[in-house]
Amino acid sequence: MRWSALNTMPELEPEAKDIIAKIGSRAADVGNDLPHWYSLLQEKSKKEKSIEDEENKGILRMRNSWSTTILLLIVTIVLFDIILVWFIGLRIWTFTDTSIVIAIITDNFLKIAGLGYLITTELFKKIFPRK
Repeated sequence: MRWSALNTMPELEPEAKDIIAKIGSRAADVGNDLPHWYSLLQEKSKKEKSIEDEENKGILRMRNSWSTTILLLIVTIVLFDIILVWFIGLRIWTFTDTSIVIAIITDNFLKIAGLGYLITTELFKKIFPRK
């Protein structure tokens, strides 16, 4: 570059002018393609959002099916306990040792409590966050 005495801006050599002219034309091309790139980014974000929405819907369907299954399991355990106590009261079933019945009912109660804890901590993580 050469500095002219009258101007504070340097005078460019011909090769530098050609390089700047090429950069300027490419910059104009990139500027014209900007809406195209922006629309591509928007499409990509829409696709990612739709994938995320589908994933969230799948998780909600899975939670719904598991909560229904666990609820049915709890109902089955409670019905078994009711039938067991009823049959023992009607003397349809008899046990020589009553501690067996107490152990079965206690075990079933602990299963229900454990399943209830599982439901509240795993299915409702937003309500009961883990620390």
